[in-house]
Amino acid sequence: MKPMGLKIDDTRKALGGVSRATVYRMVRKHELDLIRIGGRSLITMQSIEARVDQAVAEAALQRAAA
Repeated sequence: MKPMGLKIDDTRKALGGVSRATVYRMVRKHELDLIRIGGRSLITMQSIEARVDQAVAEAALQRAAA
């Protein structure tokens, strides 16, 4: 079964090693969704995948404009 969310440190790794501060900044900017379950903070897989898809699309647009 695919996980529904990742811990903050696992999210950092999934996003290429960004900092904890960057993950929390992305949460504040509503680029990632944070949920709390049993006292644990998780970032939803859906929001991680959506942010990666957005980054891929932005990179494609930048390549096309160059």
